[in-house]
Amino acid sequence: MNRAARPAPGSRSFFRVAWFGYLLASCVEVAIAADYCETIQRIASGVRQELPLQIDRGTRLFDVGVDCEQRLVTYSKEILVRTGQLRPGWRKNLADAHATLHCREKGFVVLAGWTVIDRIHDGEGRLLLTLRTGPEQCQALKGSGRTA
Repeated sequence: MNRAARPAPGSRSFFRVAWFGYLLASCVEVAIAADYCETIQRIASGVRQELPLQIDRGTRLFDVGVDCEQRLVTYSKEILVRTGQLRPGWRKNLADAHATLHCREKGFVVLAGWTVIDRIHDGEGRLLLTLRTGPEQCQALKGSGRTA
């Protein structure tokens, strides 16, 4: 390539080329994000058709939502046992497990950079607990030395 044809750093042409590169990269990022969002919405739609879905012996998933603008995936779950039957500290244990699941090396929050919210209800539909794990929580977990 002819060196004279390349814009010199600090010149107007250099800044235009740099700005165009930035815009192009931003457009590609937006296109990828839009495609990614559509994929997550399709998956959520498929899951919704299977609801309610038994997750384990004591938990049932009854709704899933996707908010692409906020980069959120929200799960609504029902605990199938009475809260009085749960071990002391169950809320903290569940919160720790939620963070560990989503912040591990191949966890959704780490891979996608989205936030996952679990809304936990009792058998009567009362909200008992909201768990939220996002990139900030994963960074804090990583910074604390606790491994996910």
